[in-house]
Amino acid sequence: MKRIILPFLAAAALLSACHSEKKQPQSNSWTIEGTVANASPTDTLIITGYPSDINDTKATLLVKDGVITPVRGSFDKTEICCIRSNRLQRMVLGFVLERGTIHLDMDMNYSYMKHVGGTPVNDDLDRFFDGWNRYSEENPDASELYGVVSDIVRKYPDHVVSPFLIERCRWRFTPTQMLSLIDLLSPEQQKTPDIDRMKDWLLVAQETEVGKPFKELKGTDLAGKPAALSEYVAKGSYVLADFWGPRCGACLMEMPRFIELGRKYEAKGLKVVGIARETAKRSEAKVREKGMTFPLVFEAKYMSTYGIIAIPHVILFAPDGTIVARGHLDTVEKKLREIFPDEQ
Repeated sequence: MKRIILPFLAAAALLSACHSEKKQPQSNSWTIEGTVANASPTDTLIITGYPSDINDTKATLLVKDGVITPVRGSFDKTEICCIRSNRLQRMVLGFVLERGTIHLDMDMNYSYMKHVGGTPVNDDLDRFFDGWNRYSEENPDASELYGVVSDIVRKYPDHVVSPFLIERCRWRFTPTQMLSLIDLLSPEQQKTPDIDRMKDWLLVAQETEVGKPFKELKGTDLAGKPAALSEYVAKGSYVLADFWGPRCGACLMEMPRFIELGRKYEAKGLKVVGIARETAKRSEAKVREKGMTFPLVFEAKYMSTYGIIAIPHVILFAPDGTIVARGHLDTVEKKLREIFPDEQ
């Protein structure tokens, strides 16, 4: 289920810092070996750059009985690469193409490497994947992962791996943590357009991260009359706000679960509200289809107010308007269970 990346910072979701890498001699050679689970015997796996060089094939991998036939090549720049399967329409991230023998362990059913290593930067990158693969929405404590990423960025402030890791973690860490990671980058890396755009978004999001007071959002209701978030928030009740869109497939798939959460905790004092960028006219068909009978605010500029660049996104407000949790519905639901424990 894919989230919609909003236009405000679409370029940030395609972060690439390869341009800052200085070209290296053609004599730099690499060897790739390793294992692949869930790859078809007839499938051809392709090594490509990422993200801007996604169509640039570096080499192809032959896999027999789950083992990669070692492949060799040379490169003129250090860069992040991925493994693609055109037949399965899947991609596995990622490793650093650098001098030496690179060992990959991957599963084509998953988006990230299980393990990567064999060369200096890839050995460090393996620490990241280990932490990433153990992180889950049910266990969202990212402090250990943040420590690993901080160590790597501090160690490689001008290397392509550092902005790659920062971009990957934009949904895992708080805006304050993300800005701290950017501060560890070299001045050259910090001046790249992609990092500049990311900083702009993060500075907005930082103003409304967990623990901060809510900000007003104004728009219209389903009848076209003025409506505002303050009509519901900071009125003495917990409020769960769903930021959605009528053309967002993930939002519509998640909507029944959001509605059920509202019903489950309604008796305990929870109120829900829906917030959309689109007009009521563009949204009313989906409102009826999904049975959205709760209050709705349309034409709300939440990107520039709450730093939301991807939907669905939910925010839980405390009775006084303080932001208690925000992000994926799984994360916020966990907080709801803490606030409203099931009666024994």
